[in-house]
Amino acid sequence: MRMTFNVYGYLLVAGLCLLLLGGLVGFDHFSYDRSHFAQQIEDNIQNLEAEAVNQLREGDWINQIRSVQLTDRILSNTLINQIENLSKQPYTIYLYQKDSLIFWSKPGPIVDPLHREFINIPCVIRDHRQDYYVKKTEIADGQDRLQVYFKIPILPEEQQAYSIGVTAYRFGYPSPDNATLIRSIDGSPVAYIQLLSKEFSFGMQASILIVAMLALWSLCMAWIRWIHGRSEAKVSNANKILLQMSGVLGLRMATLFLPYHDFFDQLSLLSPIIQDIKFPYSTTDLLIDSSIFLWLCTLASQLYSRGQIAAAGARSVVHKKWPDRFMTAGHYLVVIMMCGLTAWILRQVVGQSNFRLDLGEISLFDIHHFLSILACGLIVMGVFTFSFQIVTRAIFYTTNFYERMIALLFAGVLSLPLIHLIKIDLPFVGFYLGVFIMMTLLDLYIEQGNKSVIWVMSWLVAISSMTALVLYKY
Repeated sequence: MRMTFNVYGYLLVAGLCLLLLGGLVGFDHFSYDRSHFAQQIEDNIQNLEAEAVNQLREGDWINQIRSVQLTDRILSNTLINQIENLSKQPYTIYLYQKDSLIFWSKPGPIVDPLHREFINIPCVIRDHRQDYYVKKTEIADGQDRLQVYFKIPILPEEQQAYSIGVTAYRFGYPSPDNATLIRSIDGSPVAYIQLLSKEFSFGMQASILIVAMLALWSLCMAWIRWIHGRSEAKVSNANKILLQMSGVLGLRMATLFLPYHDFFDQLSLLSPIIQDIKFPYSTTDLLIDSSIFLWLCTLASQLYSRGQIAAAGARSVVHKKWPDRFMTAGHYLVVIMMCGLTAWILRQVVGQSNFRLDLGEISLFDIHHFLSILACGLIVMGVFTFSFQIVTRAIFYTTNFYERMIALLFAGVLSLPLIHLIKIDLPFVGFYLGVFIMMTLLDLYIEQGNKSVIWVMSWLVAISSMTALVLYKY
């Protein structure tokens, strides 16, 4: 039994998806406890501080390091293991003798007591996306006193999914709104913590993306079904197709104003891949737009084919040769511009994307490469589908093959400035030669009506060869 949906069925699916989106966002937003969040950060800082102090007291590794520096002897295996263990800790230890740095446990921005940023210690500093609590203590090593600085991360790794405001504590300054003061192990204030928002995890973002795409698809299908159900007396078939195309394109254009690339920051398929355009265009955008392009070309083909027989039967014996020839040239001009647009898209994907699309290294391909190739294939299919109907219509306007070839050459001349504007980065001779060969083969195929296997194989070889040559050039 075949299951079909009407307009209300698709609207119901879209409504359920929107409710599910609200439930997912709301559940994830309220699933963490704000009241204990700052306390967890404070406990983590105090535990790391206590652990760092215990590292100073364990063994005589500091004395061994100073002995190695003074005598130039070789490091022992025990000392090497202790240093490696220190480098794996989330905190960093810096040892100073007066103003000279003699040891630091791992690489990173140095805590320099002579720098104005570290005049008032303890303090809070920022390094990239992390805030650090810097604290100072002193230890005795023989007759010398060493200054020890701890750089402790305020936010643990598991809390990186949260958007947190960290404001350093300064005596006499007001506290930020809705902020909680956290303290070190000795009770001294460290910083104010503000829980601003929470970034969604990979699984949650993937779920939201799937539900959102299902909702948009349902809205598109509801619009298509609603337009399709209008009576012929109110809306003609041609206008129905145009309204369906306009509705889907309008909805897609509306989504471009939404900053969804920033929201889905955990999904690599929504990361920008094109370098030379301001809009953040991703692999998913390319696949969606190429699918819409193929669908639009299919609808446009139906638009051309509906009136084809009626138009052919209604033609009078006396032909309007010159208007028909100009119409033929106009149809060919549309096909040439579509081929130029396809070449431009291939140039962006292959030559201007963040990943290298080298067909000689297929073993190194990932999901971005395969989806991009699929999207390019959909675009080529759309161009061929629409070109087939365009050339079919051109044959009805101009029945003489040689006149059509002259119209094709005339369309090629008209397209020169337009092709130059879109910058396809291809030799004009090679581009137009490939387009003319494809159009000529298509014209002969349609005019003769020979749909044998040889013709199909010839088409596959021709289209595949031209696409491969364009990809190789970029």
